[in-house]
Amino acid sequence: GYIGRIPNRIGNLVTPADATPLTTLSEIEQVFVYFSMSEADFIAFNKDRKTDAGMNSVSLITADGETYAHKGKLELASGNIERSTGSIALKAVFPNPDKLLRSGGAGRIVVTKQMKEALTVPMASVKDVQDKFFVFALADSSKVAMKAIEITGRSGDSYIVRSGVSKGEKIAINSIDALAEGLKVVPTMVKQ
Repeated sequence: GYIGRIPNRIGNLVTPADATPLTTLSEIEQVFVYFSMSEADFIAFNKDRKTDAGMNSVSLITADGETYAHKGKLELASGNIERSTGSIALKAVFPNPDKLLRSGGAGRIVVTKQMKEALTVPMASVKDVQDKFFVFALADSSKVAMKAIEITGRSGDSYIVRSGVSKGEKIAINSIDALAEGLKVVPTMVKQ
């Protein structure tokens, strides 16, 4: 482990009542990373975890934006949903053989889910109106129709869509704010 800064010097008076500890010793063979997940995401995650044992493995994006070389193992840190935030605390345990991770550091946790048949739409093509998501689909008459979609997650620069559009359907991918229901357009097809 590593020992932290020692604020006291020779001759300083130290008593058991001191609020500041003499120093901090950090064990870093394994590092615990605490993070939160919304209640809805946690419920969906638990359903998926029962069918996919690999979901207990998580990745860490370190403060410099790089993916940490070792996978972490997911553990529950708290059994309760925090009422004020609507989230649950989780803990991931990462091996730290290179001593790269330190106590008090920051990063992002990535929970990966594999899907066999996932339908995605670019985030830029989705309009968000009062927490509802819409895309503009091209109808046969070269008019656009605003369609509500249900988003189940994201992958890179795309949303994973549960319902609302079907495979092969043509949707607008730019100038979304200029479109309106029933507006006639001259489409240009783009390969995605």
